[in-house]
Amino acid sequence: MTHIGANFETFKSSIALHPDIDFFQTPDHWIYNNCESLDYLSTKRHKNLHAASIYGDILLFNHKFQRKLIKSCYQFIFYVGEPVSSIQLIHNHGYKEDQALSYYLFRLQGLYEFAVRTNGIIARHDEWKFQEIFDYLKLPKPEATHNNQIEEVALTLKNTTIKQAEKAYEDFLIKTNALTKKVLK
Repeated sequence: MTHIGANFETFKSSIALHPDIDFFQTPDHWIYNNCESLDYLSTKRHKNLHAASIYGDILLFNHKFQRKLIKSCYQFIFYVGEPVSSIQLIHNHGYKEDQALSYYLFRLQGLYEFAVRTNGIIARHDEWKFQEIFDYLKLPKPEATHNNQIEEVALTLKNTTIKQAEKAYEDFLIKTNALTKKVLK
């Protein structure tokens, strides 16, 4: 799970270097609401066809996953992007600045709530600890991984938006660090 503007593609590419991991995007209308919801992913041809294969999907909105019934069927990586560039990228994708900020704030809260209720792991934009991620997924670390390179973004956001985003991100880190879950820096 992540959010729009998080620079998740580079992170996903690194994780997908592992031969047992492949990512597939479900249709926009798809909602995970029971364990059989996984059937859609299993219809996709995985690059490594064996029972230990991990199928990944990228969820950008809270409503795409109705967690109460099926959290035990999944493993979660919560990827959180740098706040200011994330909001700028959301804004660049057609959201008004206040809508971009609202989405980011709402999504951080959603990611936190999912983290509280699941056995997931949090990965931050500023340092990727692949060994911990692969340990969590019970996989050996692949030989190659990418470096984390955050996309440079020209900023046009108001100072009040920047301050709100940074404050929300700091609050998110404080709350998630307080969880008993492992937090990746």
